Amino acid sequence: MKIELTDKQVQIVQMALEVYSRMRMGQFGIALDEAFMDKSLHWDEREQVETYLKSKFFPELSKNSYHGIASDKTGENAGIAYEIRQTIRQYMAVKRNDGCYDWTNDYDDPLKVSEEPLPTIEGFVKWKEVPVPKKIQRDVIDFYTNKKYKEMWDLIIPTLKYRGARYELIYSNVYEDKEGPSVRIHRPEKIKKETI
Repeated sequence: MKIELTDKQVQIVQMALEVYSRMRMGQFGIALDEAFMDKSLHWDEREQVETYLKSKFFPELSKNSYHGIASDKTGENAGIAYEIRQTIRQYMAVKRNDGCYDWTNDYDDPLKVSEEPLPTIEGFVKWKEVPVPKKIQRDVIDFYTNKKYKEMWDLIIPTLKYRGARYELIYSNVYEDKEGPSVRIHRPEKIKKETI
């Protein structure tokens, strides 16, 4: 199945999944906050609603306790909703950050909690591919050909505008086009310039 959504529609789907999974965990207050961001609910009113709903649906929970998303008390659908939401959240965070990752939990990989496969988003890749600068291509090809991989990476990595979890040389480009080799940077992060 393929569904095309605008960014606004994706945000609404993500919010609905968040509200549903929070309610299934007994986190009614957080669900209300998410569903009614545009409304003002006093803290005491929010607590009264949460206490009442917990007593009806999760009487085993104390005031400040909740079920985890993988608990059998939440039901399988809550876990599926959570996985879909996490997948969308990561995609939107990376998209807003020009294809790069950062350190907040919005960029985390989805946690697998259900028996369903994790959803996929067509066209979403978790890497960037950048060409090796022309001025070092000949040396990189020589190092690669002679299996001097440490020297090759010591030459390449300082030239990159991104750091990543893993680097992969795409050497096949040497044969496929005139641009030369490229580097695939997995989970790329922008290198922030230090200010003094």
